[in-house]
Amino acid sequence: MTASIAQPRGGLLRNTVAVAALIATVVLALTIGRARADQPAGWPELALPPGVEAYSISPRMTVDGTPTELQGFESAQPPLAVAAWFRVHLPAPLLEDTLGDKLVLGHPAGMYYITIVLEAAGEGTRAVVSVADMQGAQVQRAQGDKALERVLAGFPAGTRAVRSITSAERARSAVFLTLVNSYSEEVNRDRLVQLLRDDGLQLEREVQPDAASLAQLPDGAPAGTALFFKGAGKEATAVIARGADSQVTIVLNTVTTMEHYQ
Repeated sequence: MTASIAQPRGGLLRNTVAVAALIATVVLALTIGRARADQPAGWPELALPPGVEAYSISPRMTVDGTPTELQGFESAQPPLAVAAWFRVHLPAPLLEDTLGDKLVLGHPAGMYYITIVLEAAGEGTRAVVSVADMQGAQVQRAQGDKALERVLAGFPAGTRAVRSITSAERARSAVFLTLVNSYSEEVNRDRLVQLLRDDGLQLEREVQPDAASLAQLPDGAPAGTALFFKGAGKEATAVIARGADSQVTIVLNTVTTMEHYQ
């Protein structure tokens, strides 16, 4: 990125998960060659319009099996003006689409795919830029599929994964999973506790929202149970909740320190 670097803004962070889902949908629909994931190819740099402020949203992470970098920027120019700048300065092909009130630009760069999501922010623009490593996606997905299969094997038949994100920063790696099924909260809790116990994590505490917390939830929002686990060099947090569609959602976040592998 060629721009000044500032601290992340809250408006960017609140949209990160939604944008990550969008990016995964875009890049998984494309096939750009085949190559070994362990061969360094150099991530492409994207020139940004003059006068913007660039933000680091996250470390390099894997979104649904695709290694991805997420950054953002803000511009005083409206989205259409920012899009016009990219049309001039990005080589063809440049794909364009809309998602609600967002304008989405897509550009293949060798074995990478760049996605730029633009949305209005007052009179200016807030943007999220992703660079997806397509050559690393195949190996990453194969490795991720094996790990995900192990998790799914610990839950009742019919459990589906709707989101899988992994990331590594400094001496910590994190895995974020969202699973859904139609079984009871109790069945899912017992399966989760056993699965993590087999992985060396013990349940330390279990928390349910009190009446005051429930009163602050929006109408229709599910009230879940939070579980906290601890192990040698590892910790995990899970939330189990039943939604209005009667499906139970299990959100699991596991963090491992690199020293655990040494």
